[in-house]
Amino acid sequence: GTGVWVGAYLEMLSILAFLGFAAWAVTRLGDGVLAVAARGAAWSYASVSVLSLCVWDAVELRAGHGMGAQLAAALANVGEATFVGTWFLSAGFMLAVGALALAQRRRLLGWSGIAFAAVILAACAAPVSDTGQMAASLPWFVWIVAASIAMARRPRVHAAVPATV
Repeated sequence: GTGVWVGAYLEMLSILAFLGFAAWAVTRLGDGVLAVAARGAAWSYASVSVLSLCVWDAVELRAGHGMGAQLAAALANVGEATFVGTWFLSAGFMLAVGALALAQRRRLLGWSGIAFAAVILAACAAPVSDTGQMAASLPWFVWIVAASIAMARRPRVHAAVPATV
């Protein structure tokens, strides 16, 4: 129905929003090999997410229009596999950005990114369970919101303490 297509459209917009966040976050946190890795993971995540969404859209489009069981099973398997693949890519992005944050002395941001990446990687062991899906998706969204707020704030500048004689 129409709701499925509206949801797919919104998901495409969210992927574009994520790419904007990723570019901003990596630029804000530094440069070097970790920044290249973070950018690569972000683009890979977005690309595989779009692929997964397109596969599921094909299932939706073909539903009720003569799709056989074998084609339906194949498309569903590809859709699920690409979806789970995005979990690994999101964890890779968080690991790289977490390390960048640690290099900038943003300990809470860095360690939380690394910890949430570990939770996502653990969830990859149970991709078909509801718990595994929640453990892979929820930390990702929570961390992006928290990281956005943390990086939007200006870093504290510690005033130099004058030397006394």
